Order: sequence, then C-alpha cells, then structure tokens
Amino acid sequence: EHSGGIRFSAGDTKLSVEDFVIATEDGVLTARVSGTETRIALLDLDLSAASIDRDDGRVVVRDVRATLTGDAAAALNKTFDTKLFSEGLKIGDAKVTAKF
Repeated sequence: EHSGGIRFSAGDTKLSVEDFVIATEDGVLTARVSGTETRIALLDLDLSAASIDRDDGRVVVRDVRATLTGDAAAALNKTFDTKLFSEGLKIGDAKVTAKF
C-alpha cells in the first residue's frame, strides 16, 4: 500500500496522481489519476545504480532513478498547455521501503 501521491500544479490547473503500483518486471511505476479510475504509466524506474538493504522486517531499495514516461509527459503537456515535459525527463531518485 502507498499513501500520498504527487500533485502537479500551475495557477488554477492541477493534476494529482495516487495509488502507486510498481511493476518490477517492467521497471514502471503506474498511478491512478485522482478522482478517476484511470491508471497511467507515470515513471520509468532504472535500478542499475540501486542498492538493496534488508533490516528489521523491511527491504529498502535506494537510488532508483525515476524518469517520466512518454504517456505521462504527453498528459502533463496537454493538461498544462505546454511543451515543457518530455519522455525521459528525470523526476528524481526514489527510495522504496517494503515490509515483509
């Protein structure tokens, strides 16, 4: 389960995504667009520099490079009437903690 989400905003225009799911076999994070049942491929995840630690009933994966998918970039450009977003745009480095 994941709590929270990401909100993109500019002035009165807002787009929020939540309910993240990581498809480890594809290296993609999907999210549900808030207020809808629509799920999109939001981020491509690159694990090539990631480190994995196991401690106290948890697995922690650090340094996962997160970049926008082409579909997410297109949706953001359309929503905000811009050409700012592009496929592969680095959003940041993620840290994933999972309980087992």
